[in-house]
Amino acid sequence: MKKTVLSVSKEVFRARAAGERDREMWRVYLADHRGRVGSLYSARAVMPGDEVEVDLAERDGRLLPCLVWD
Repeated sequence: MKKTVLSVSKEVFRARAAGERDREMWRVYLADHRGRVGSLYSARAVMPGDEVEVDLAERDGRLLPCLVWD
């Protein structure tokens, strides 16, 4: 389903082990069909107002929302 990005914040996940690199991620805030706001993480930068595709993906036996890129 298509959703409009409300807000974005850049976050840095620090490397846990020596030799690994810090990872930059973007926390993307979206509204559901009731207007409640939640967030997903994206490895790609997006801007407020962009439209993104949200789908479900299986992870550790559970279905979780994720951003889909062409």
